[in-house]
Amino acid sequence: MLFRNKLMFYLVVNAAGICRNMYLGRTKIKLMKLPIVPLFILFILAACQNSSENTTTETPAQTETAPAPAQQMLPAMPAEIKQKLLDECTAVDYIFYDEPFTMSLVEKPAIQYVVSHIGDAPAAINPACKPNGHITYQINGDIFLEADFYYANGCTYFIFTRQQEKVYASNMTQEGLGYINQQIQQAAQMRQQMKSVTQ
Repeated sequence: MLFRNKLMFYLVVNAAGICRNMYLGRTKIKLMKLPIVPLFILFILAACQNSSENTTTETPAQTETAPAPAQQMLPAMPAEIKQKLLDECTAVDYIFYDEPFTMSLVEKPAIQYVVSHIGDAPAAINPACKPNGHITYQINGDIFLEADFYYANGCTYFIFTRQQEKVYASNMTQEGLGYINQQIQQAAQMRQQMKSVTQ
């Protein structure tokens, strides 16, 4: 760096002297000194470029945080569909994915009770949550509507499907969540009693 500065200083002085002598007419310019001026310009440009590179500060790359998964929105179950289930549904079947039991309801009061667990507000679907079970709603032996139900990890809602296509998403009421937990506890107690009998 020091050598470069001295060389530039020498070139500046030399070029200034030549220009001064040319102007005053005191010396004759030799042909071999003519390339000094273009060289001097090249050195100035190179020095400016190096200095600009040295003075620029590199900003560290900012780590981009992964965006939160987008929440899918579906409409809540329409009131007329819920009313149809209350009036005409003849069987409701529950399949639990994480529990070793299923439930089948055929009595009208029990069917109406579990249908009332379907909330009126639309549910925000969280892709990080996995379904805990499946429900089928039947009318006279035909499946009218199906649903995946969620009751864990802060996800408490139903996603209703018709012909494997998502059509509605309704929240699960607190009473519905309590009902699910009660059925799980009762099933666990029954399994424990059966184990104690067989031992």
